[in-house]
Amino acid sequence: MKKVDFEGHVLSRDLLDVLSVRTSAPRYDSASHLLWHTPEFSVNLDRFGPEGEAFQDAGDNRLAIMDRNEVDVQIFSMGDCLCPLPAEIGMPLTRTINEAKYEFIQKHPDRFLGYVDLNPYDVDAACREMERCAKEFGFVAWLTMSNFGPKHLDDDEFFPLLQTAAELHLPVYIHPDAPYDGRMTGLGQQLAGAVAGFGNDVIATLLRLLFKGVMDRLPDLVFIIGHLGEGLPFTFDRIENKCSRPASAPAVSKRPLAEYFENIYFTTSGVFSVPAFDCTRSVMGIDHILFGTDYPFEPLEKTMAWHDSLSLTEEERCALFEGNAKKLLRSF
Repeated sequence: MKKVDFEGHVLSRDLLDVLSVRTSAPRYDSASHLLWHTPEFSVNLDRFGPEGEAFQDAGDNRLAIMDRNEVDVQIFSMGDCLCPLPAEIGMPLTRTINEAKYEFIQKHPDRFLGYVDLNPYDVDAACREMERCAKEFGFVAWLTMSNFGPKHLDDDEFFPLLQTAAELHLPVYIHPDAPYDGRMTGLGQQLAGAVAGFGNDVIATLLRLLFKGVMDRLPDLVFIIGHLGEGLPFTFDRIENKCSRPASAPAVSKRPLAEYFENIYFTTSGVFSVPAFDCTRSVMGIDHILFGTDYPFEPLEKTMAWHDSLSLTEEERCALFEGNAKKLLRSF
């Protein structure tokens, strides 16, 4: 049984260089080593060694850490802070990042798989880049942020990206980012980030996609949500129950909510709560849970120790670590 990690992160040096000369978010402050996603939310790269050493490393050191912790395959993205950039900056970087990722994967094709990284603001160019990454590079999914700065994945202008992903059989991993506006902003780093802003932004984005009928128009589209569903499994019964009542709101989704969730998967990334896992397994089913580490945001040693603590049958363990990945990924 292989262990296939659905969430690894690498920070592209090319992207970091671009962000370091910007004066507004997203930007990188080389003096403080703070990577600012929004005016309120930043990541201190010193958390990952000198100037983000572990974050940027995609070579032998990462492989050694994976080996020590028995992680066989990692699917990774290099596009942190890429989405909000203007198209004239973001699209050339998109191509550079995906090419660099492909070159690295070619050195270790049995250990790494690639997410498509995209800047979405030139939609036609982004669709072409997604197709190139799938057909020429063999990337297996598209990892996108829940928001693109002031815009969001569910905005109608970005529907062609979702349509292209569906046509290419690429699952879409909706990764959280700190919101730029709304109730989760105005109180600084903690509220805007993983404490509340991340999960709220992902759930709002996913539900808007469903209620706007995206999965009616694209019935084969698959979404992946991290962090055991960002709390969604805990409230799913209430959400489903209230959705069944007639409403005057202009939602256009046609099917019962539970039917859409046949095409939605959840990773274990960044959560260390056994009750949270048990809730997701009970509500969504083990066949919809994928192994994820969120490395290097989370230490691999701690992550694997927590996974070892789960009470799983051998069949469940195989499904979590490898079986569900084989069902989901077209080229695995």
